Amino acid sequence: MDSLIALDTEECLLASLLYDWPDNHWDDAELLSLRPKHFQRDKNRWIFAAITDLRERGISPEFNIVAQELATKDPKAYKAIGGRDYFRMLAEVMRDHAMSFLHIRAWAHQIKVNYAINKGEPIIERRKRIRATADGVEI
Repeated sequence: MDSLIALDTEECLLASLLYDWPDNHWDDAELLSLRPKHFQRDKNRWIFAAITDLRERGISPEFNIVAQELATKDPKAYKAIGGRDYFRMLAEVMRDHAMSFLHIRAWAHQIKVNYAINKGEPIIERRKRIRATADGVEI
């Protein structure tokens, strides 16, 4: 799977989860088995970890709450993510994919498939390594 598609999948999933996702959908096996390590991009991994942490504490993981959680608990990660700008971009993703709730199970599944295919190595790093090897440069 192309790295951009994989990252779009992560962003679509996160946007859906941050957009007032109904509690009963958290019982879905695909979503329950998804872990932060399955995400290719660090910023998406950190956001998903914050979402699951809030859920475990009984707090609804909405955009502003997750942003505040990251800003308070891990200011360095929050800054690396791009702060509120990245959360605004995720909100735009949600608006662009109005029916994204219908796809959340497929996105969660695809994120885990990408992780398995790449054996835990982020897609972008794997692609760089493969290109370097193809160009005759061993890494």
